[in-house]
Amino acid sequence: MPRLLDLEIGTGWLVLRIVAGVLLSAVVFFFLSYVPSNLPLLISKFMPPDLPDALGQIVSSLVHPFLPFLGAIVSASVFLEVLFRKTKAYGLALIFAGLASTLYVYFAFQGGIITVVIPREFTMGVQVVASLDITLIMVLCMLPTLLTVLRGAVMSFSRKR
Repeated sequence: MPRLLDLEIGTGWLVLRIVAGVLLSAVVFFFLSYVPSNLPLLISKFMPPDLPDALGQIVSSLVHPFLPFLGAIVSASVFLEVLFRKTKAYGLALIFAGLASTLYVYFAFQGGIITVVIPREFTMGVQVVASLDITLIMVLCMLPTLLTVLRGAVMSFSRKR
């Protein structure tokens, strides 16, 4: 069988990897891209109708505008991870997936400081701006993804092949 990047072309295993990668990537895309982009709509379906629309404004301010785009990139990296597992390109796929996941975590935590403007309808006409510094939690959540980058670098540049 012909090989490309240590991946056999024309076998049933390649088809199985592609199908598994597409399925796993679709699940990741749903949770990391579709849900954040449609969060206000999804939450409004479960909220009672008597709550004001200002709650949707608060929820939409919690989702960074780049998050759905980065979720799509993470889902593509998951596909590449599944496709290139146990090949020479797996280390590079891990580096790409780790960097994409690190960026996703950074933007999900909005750089470590989440700022929410609470609408006047909830605070009796007073403008309230709440900031929450969660930088330490963000860094702790970034550690596994950074370790994935390190693992990919070790796999890519190790001399044992």
